[in-house]
Amino acid sequence: MPLAPSMLSLMAACFYGAVAMSCLIALAHAIGRRQITWHALSWGAIAALFLVLIVMRFFALEELLRGELRLVLRVEGAYDDRRALQGPIFAALFIVAATIGAFWLFTVSRRIRGRRNIATMIAIACACGITFLMLLRIVSLHSVDALLYGPLKLNWIIDIGLSAVVLGCGVQYWRVLTGKA
Repeated sequence: MPLAPSMLSLMAACFYGAVAMSCLIALAHAIGRRQITWHALSWGAIAALFLVLIVMRFFALEELLRGELRLVLRVEGAYDDRRALQGPIFAALFIVAATIGAFWLFTVSRRIRGRRNIATMIAIACACGITFLMLLRIVSLHSVDALLYGPLKLNWIIDIGLSAVVLGCGVQYWRVLTGKA
């Protein structure tokens, strides 16, 4: 049975569409104004990420993937022991994210100068954060779920917050290039 997207998923897909549009406009300005190649590549990749997120939200692919993973664990008789599998996966995801974050903080961010470069790097960092959040939701470790989906709804706060920052960075990037910032 295919899962239908919820109203919140559809709203998120629309918001992701605005973010993707901002990134595509930044990409067009980066190409049109002959900016550094990594700017165009970055804005293109971030726009592609948000387009994938739109498809995932619209077709409820994240929930479908999580359900398929649970089904595989049930068929293999490992569902009751899933926390033994989820724990190391979560730890690996966390270590990779922390390593990338530390690398970015201590090396890349110290060398970046200029508003265009800073906007692009912040957008890249936020895109990495959204990817990490999506992977956490798929792994679905109970203690992490309790934190993400608990009373504070950190899942929504992080998702909307990071997406809004990417949107703002895209707008800032093309405003700087057009001389409006």
